[in-house]
Amino acid sequence: MVNSERVAVRTRVTDADSGVATVRVALDDADALGAERDVFDLDVWRFDLDGIAEGAHVTSVVAVDGAGNESETRTVAFEIDDTPSL
Repeated sequence: MVNSERVAVRTRVTDADSGVATVRVALDDADALGAERDVFDLDVWRFDLDGIAEGAHVTSVVAVDGAGNESETRTVAFEIDDTPSL
C-alpha cells in the first residue's frame, strides 16, 4: 500500500549478449512509455508515475535488448490509499 500519488518504478535489467536497449512501463491498461536509465547504475531503469488515482493498480514492465528481443512482461500490483497517516 502506498500513501502517495507519486510512485517511482525501478527495475534492474541486464542482457549479457546485446545489452538492454529500452524498458517500457505501463500503468493499468494505458500505453507503455519508456523508462530512463539511472545515471549511477546503468542496469537500473526508472519511471515516475505522477497523479495516480486512489485504488488498486498494476504496473507492467517489458525490456527490449539490442537485437530487438522482448522479455516476458513482469507485473507488480499496488494500491494507493490517500487516507492521512496518524
